[in-house]
Amino acid sequence: YLRFPKLLFEAGLTPIEEEKILVQLDTYGHGFKYRPERVILNIMYTGDNRIRPLALAIIKKDSKVLVQVGFDRKKNEKFYRLPGGGIEFGETGVAALRREFMEEFGSGINNIEFLGVLENIFIYEGKDGHELVMVYRADLEKESLYDEKEIKILDADDSYAVWEDIDVLKDSHFYPDGVKRFV
Repeated sequence: YLRFPKLLFEAGLTPIEEEKILVQLDTYGHGFKYRPERVILNIMYTGDNRIRPLALAIIKKDSKVLVQVGFDRKKNEKFYRLPGGGIEFGETGVAALRREFMEEFGSGINNIEFLGVLENIFIYEGKDGHELVMVYRADLEKESLYDEKEIKILDADDSYAVWEDIDVLKDSHFYPDGVKRFV
């Protein structure tokens, strides 16, 4: 963790963002399993004038899709997003997807199929964001997750995922833009 203060400084975070990171790190204790760089990226994923590469997956159960539920306070908007996350430098999209599902759901994934790439330019919480999103289809290895109504995201305090009906998603705020055509 010797690099951590340097990362905070180089990231140009505000004192409030630094405090949020330190609280997250303290929550996991000295043996926390998430890298400080990842925590910083989670906080800075919008508004830093960089294009963020993502790997997201469509996981289906009958006529439902596994989606994370979010809320944009500035827009007063509930939205849905596919699970997955950022691709780190030197990491493939599939490797990022496997890592993200293990961190977020404690589950591996299999039967991974590449579907396409989306470009997503958006505003979230009043900040501009720009993503290039690799979209995949996959299955969860942890079968019990298919039976859960609401699934806690393991590496986030108040984040969760649900199985939402495809027809509901088509009439909802479902991101990234353009993903509905893959579902």
